[in-house]
Amino acid sequence: MALVKEDVHYSKGTIAIMLILAGQVVTNGSFDQLFNLYSSPVYQVGDTLDTYIFRESFITGGLNYGYSTAIGMFKSVIGVIMITVSNKIVTAIGVNGLY
Repeated sequence: MALVKEDVHYSKGTIAIMLILAGQVVTNGSFDQLFNLYSSPVYQVGDTLDTYIFRESFITGGLNYGYSTAIGMFKSVIGVIMITVSNKIVTAIGVNGLY
């Protein structure tokens, strides 16, 4: 069955939306997998924002919730910026974006 022009248009839109939403994955490392193998010898090479927030909040001794919240907010702001930039790129290409 041959693809119709309309089907290709819908496919480009779906690919564009998936690209926009995949931009957030960069800031969300799989915390579960990293946490299971997380120990002091691998802090320098295995530290992501999620594990750094966890270490600063619970392992280092001081319950520094304000600092951890600020890092989490920074991570969220970076995610919003990445989604916005990828949406602008997709709409510049000519496909409908998220908004």
